[in-house]
Amino acid sequence: MKHKTQPTHTTQPQLPFGDAGNAGGPPATAASGGNPTPAPPTSNATDEHASPVRSDAEPTLAQLQAENAALKKQLREQTAHASLKDKLKQAGARTPQLLLGAAKDALRYTVAGELENAVEIIEALQAKFPEQFGMTNTAPATTPAVPSIDAGAGRTSSPTLTKDALAKMTPAEIAELNWDDVRRVLAAK
Repeated sequence: MKHKTQPTHTTQPQLPFGDAGNAGGPPATAASGGNPTPAPPTSNATDEHASPVRSDAEPTLAQLQAENAALKKQLREQTAHASLKDKLKQAGARTPQLLLGAAKDALRYTVAGELENAVEIIEALQAKFPEQFGMTNTAPATTPAVPSIDAGAGRTSSPTLTKDALAKMTPAEIAELNWDDVRRVLAAK
């Protein structure tokens, strides 16, 4: 049995920006056997150095412009969010990130890209969500805001019994007291 050898074709790698084999000519087709056709010689010397404008370059430019606009918008929004978040913290907001989510559609920007209506947004949020504003720092730092479920187990309580209080009590009242507390008060100088 005789083996036929297949003809070998040398191909050049496909480059993402054009067909390197035909140097600006029409693309190779199956009708021409897949072999690239040589480019016709140019008669004008200035055409050799000029880069040809291709039709697929325009969508790329449009894509880049759209991406640039999107990135500028994202940067403007990040700056505005950081600014509004700081202003919400200054206004006493408990959850500024949550409030930002509620106000994201109301943001208006100046020509310079800064937030235009921060004061109006904060006032509207304070009116709509008053429970989200106003820190309650009136309680002492040692007292928890929420009562503990362990009734203060493990904490040392300050003595409510004093020598002056013992001196004013009758012997019957003293007898009802915890004797460990009485001994501690009497031992203290």
